[in-house]
Amino acid sequence: MSTVIIIGAGIAGLSAAYRLIENGCTDIVVLEKSDVIGGLSSSFTYNGLIFDLGPHQIHTEDQRVIGFLHEILKDDLIIAQKKASHWFLGKYLNYPLGIGEILFGLPLKVSLGCFLDFCKQTFINIFVKKENDSFESWVISHFGKKMYDIYFGPYTQKVWGKPPAQLAAICAQERIAVQNLFDVLMGAVTTKMLKFRNHYHLPHSPYQKVFYYPKYGIGQLAKLMADYVTRKGGKIVLQAEVVKIVNDASGFSVYSQTGECFNGQRVISTMPIHELQEMLVNNSNLQEKNPKGKLEFRSVIFMFLEINRPAVTDNHWIYFPDRECIFQRTSEFKNFSPVMCPEDRTGVCIEIPCDYKDNLWDMSNDELYEEVIEQAGKENYLKREWVDNYHVVRERYAYPTYDLSYAENLAKIRDYIDSFNGLYSIGRQGAFKYINIDEVMMMGFEAAQKIGRCS
Repeated sequence: MSTVIIIGAGIAGLSAAYRLIENGCTDIVVLEKSDVIGGLSSSFTYNGLIFDLGPHQIHTEDQRVIGFLHEILKDDLIIAQKKASHWFLGKYLNYPLGIGEILFGLPLKVSLGCFLDFCKQTFINIFVKKENDSFESWVISHFGKKMYDIYFGPYTQKVWGKPPAQLAAICAQERIAVQNLFDVLMGAVTTKMLKFRNHYHLPHSPYQKVFYYPKYGIGQLAKLMADYVTRKGGKIVLQAEVVKIVNDASGFSVYSQTGECFNGQRVISTMPIHELQEMLVNNSNLQEKNPKGKLEFRSVIFMFLEINRPAVTDNHWIYFPDRECIFQRTSEFKNFSPVMCPEDRTGVCIEIPCDYKDNLWDMSNDELYEEVIEQAGKENYLKREWVDNYHVVRERYAYPTYDLSYAENLAKIRDYIDSFNGLYSIGRQGAFKYINIDEVMMMGFEAAQKIGRCS
């Protein structure tokens, strides 16, 4: 019997495995349903180009994470400044919008209208208390109706596939780079006054300029952690999709789709938390399950393009808020690390948000490519003749969807899972939290810390 079974060889699972090994707990096994490690933070090579599943720069001030990155990547750790843009109202503007873009980048009628509408909304907020219980109400309260109508509303509808009025306010609070137009103005005046930097911790904060990145793609981080785990005696089993988890007085029996059984005293799971609930069987306590909580994930189709040019842009990524454009973001990996592509070529990732088994998900790769190329031309991003080859990857569980009932439903599932002693559910899918790599790593480290030295 293994001391610990870890489900999922993504960053969360491998971080837990790494720290457990460091703590002297070498009797562990990691089960991964795919034939590769890394999960959403994996890389692959295609025609000599290295691609990631979307942009994965690591923004953090946590010295524990930074120290670990230095420790494991050594000279292969890139530290650089990010550059992002968005295609908005027919031109490329810096992301997030600065005061310069608002005053001089947008048409005068638009910028003046947004500013006056924001002032009006600020005045209303003084006298009328807003609940701010949805994405829509929160954005209007903080930016005004006009900014919501021309930018936040259309982009959010495209990314999440739901009207923003049906999304929880936390979706805006955690993911919007600046919290209101006043922050933009004060950011232009000073970046040193701490009271105007209180949103620094946000994943897309305009104050987070520095990022950390592995020289050979984000998948290098997962590979180095996995190499350490196996070198020190841990096991990683690929193509081992978990289908049932039985708990009794002796521990856990984890069954894969091939019928193989792995026995362990404790389990760290990084699979989608609602799937974990469905697989759990408690033989020691035959209590009924709590009412099932319904949780939704947004899916993404990644289209990778091999470009026969040295570069498309100098951006790390670009957002496309236009509702008529099917893709939400593009990334160019040569700008992350020059070794990702040959000098005369570059690689681009295009992200297409969708729902599992919807029309976009079920569209053939060729049809999807034609849609992408046509709209990339309309958005003045790239031309058809620049593309030599393309490759498509579909990811079912990309982003947790914070609908208005998610907190209640998540609590139901959490209560049930927490009734199993020795079971930990972590990571973006396992915790149902829209978090980035640094937070995912810390979840893995903390789960290992709770287990201790496996005594």
